[in-house]
Amino acid sequence: MLSHIYQGDGDQAAADAGRRVYSATTSGGIAGRPLPQIASYFAGMTLLDPGVE
Repeated sequence: MLSHIYQGDGDQAAADAGRRVYSATTSGGIAGRPLPQIASYFAGMTLLDPGVE
């Protein structure tokens, strides 16, 4: 499983709140990426449902 934050059409305040929560984790934060960049990680692979949404 790969987990990335993708704001899409989401609310900016909710995205900012998520960043604050994740910045306090042991990972030290998150990297927001656009959906096309995330999908490019799987180029040439056959994905199972639900794929990259």
